[in-house]
Amino acid sequence: MRDVTGSENGYLFLNVKKGNDEIIEMHDQLYRGILKSILFREVTYIPHMTVGRLKNKQDFHNALIGAEKFHFEFSTIVNEITVEIIDQNQKSNLNFTVSLEG
Repeated sequence: MRDVTGSENGYLFLNVKKGNDEIIEMHDQLYRGILKSILFREVTYIPHMTVGRLKNKQDFHNALIGAEKFHFEFSTIVNEITVEIIDQNQKSNLNFTVSLEG
């Protein structure tokens, strides 16, 4: 993961670079299968780690400018995924977890 970018509503994302295609394929398989009934088509799925949210537009803009100097890379192995449902108040509710280990 590397490179911080912004998303709507003031979210800051650390973007997945290596393994991006595999994560998208896993996402697509889940939403063709057990999550088919809750697929939200209004937002394109982009593999990322949310690293912050700034509601003030100037703070958000300043954070993106500051992130241009952030040149670190992070690596990890994903052993499980957790499905969350974001409600109408933008609250994240963890629904269930799936282990990716044998």
